[in-house]
Amino acid sequence: MVPATHRQRALYEARELWKAGFIAFDTETTGLESDDQIIQWAVVSQDGQVLGEGFVKPTVPISSGAYDIHGISEERLKDAPSFIEVWPRLHGLLTEKTVVIYNAGFDIGKLWGSLSPYGVDLPCKEIHSNCAMLLFAQFYGDYSEYHGDYKWQRLSVAVSYLGIEISGEFHNATYDAQATVLILKEMARLADQELPEGWHPPVNVPCAHCKRFVRECAEADEVWHCQSCSLELGLFHRCPGCDGIVEVPATGFFCDDYCKYCNMSLHKELMLLTGQWHRCPETPYSIVETPDVDELCTSCQQQLKRKREVEEHNRQWREKLEADRKERRIETTKAYREKRKAFAAENKRRVAEGLPVLEWEKAPAANRDPFKLHGHAFVWRKDQYEKWEVHCTICEGTWRDAPRAWCAGVKTYWSWQSIPEHLKTKTALKKEGLEIVPGQKREAAIITMVNTYDLYDKNKTVGVKKKAVAE
Repeated sequence: MVPATHRQRALYEARELWKAGFIAFDTETTGLESDDQIIQWAVVSQDGQVLGEGFVKPTVPISSGAYDIHGISEERLKDAPSFIEVWPRLHGLLTEKTVVIYNAGFDIGKLWGSLSPYGVDLPCKEIHSNCAMLLFAQFYGDYSEYHGDYKWQRLSVAVSYLGIEISGEFHNATYDAQATVLILKEMARLADQELPEGWHPPVNVPCAHCKRFVRECAEADEVWHCQSCSLELGLFHRCPGCDGIVEVPATGFFCDDYCKYCNMSLHKELMLLTGQWHRCPETPYSIVETPDVDELCTSCQQQLKRKREVEEHNRQWREKLEADRKERRIETTKAYREKRKAFAAENKRRVAEGLPVLEWEKAPAANRDPFKLHGHAFVWRKDQYEKWEVHCTICEGTWRDAPRAWCAGVKTYWSWQSIPEHLKTKTALKKEGLEIVPGQKREAAIITMVNTYDLYDKNKTVGVKKKAVAE
């Protein structure tokens, strides 16, 4: 069965409403809030005849936003009747009839809001309303992934999209009600064109055996069975391999009763055993459908291809880099030789004229002056291999280049084994029954991968004073 689309359902429902007959209802209000009230109403028959219309004097002010939309002012409503005076007539027009409203939820809500100041209650099921806006939204088909439903469209969009011609202006209750009638009429006409003869939406049919479950069927007399009943009646059977449900009767032949997944697994094992297929040498869980045991699976072939492309790209990049370096060396050498040649010619000319010769300018030596950075006081010095390094005269640390770490301010050690015996941490002093003297400063520090610890000279500490025990 091909499921019915939302457009088909909307057209079918519009045609059924047109066949059954209805009246259209519309209102203009003081605003959009829950306590806003009706200030204009209109009821129109299916053939476009106005059954009733009029203005209402509300008990709440008209909001500026609502006035900008419909243009109805409080001055215009000063002689209009109150809603409680209009309600008996409106109630008689709306009850015991099928009412079609464009945005039914809003207008029905405003009926309650208009009756609330007078203490009159409107039963929820007293007015049988249908929303033309929801029908047109399904027909229009602008689906919103965010809301999970079709987007609501304005009445003006529906009139323009369906090509309806009607005199008047929007946001007038009579005009909007007549436009709603024409929208249903046009959708009913389109239903006769688009829907096949005798078509109707799928209907819910219960399971023929247990009657507990329902599903959509094309016709009401269609017979179907749920999964449990199908197993009980023998219409389905369980796969002997995986115990899954196979939606056909059992044949009695063990191999024929396997599900398609078990059959695929058996066929795979057969092809592997006979050597017609093989497992990928790089990824054993992947199967290659060829007898060539050295052939890789598609995934491994793609990875190998990408790897070769990357290697080729890197090779070309290195070649280009080396070519650029060689070209720069050649240009630098050529420029140097020309400069030396010009320098020699200038000195030759100066000698001929009896002028003193020029000395060749050498490149300036690197700056090896002491400097300070991050609390360090650095000086340059050479190591045992005659390479330059920086040495901090405060923490006595040595680096090849200036570090980003801050100076500890005292001599710093980098391993516990290099610390002299007389330097201890607070914890080590406490274990030996010693404590630092008030005002005693740390002598050094040790930096580990976890933390930095202060070191104190234990020769300057004193013994821990024991507390007197009360007798």
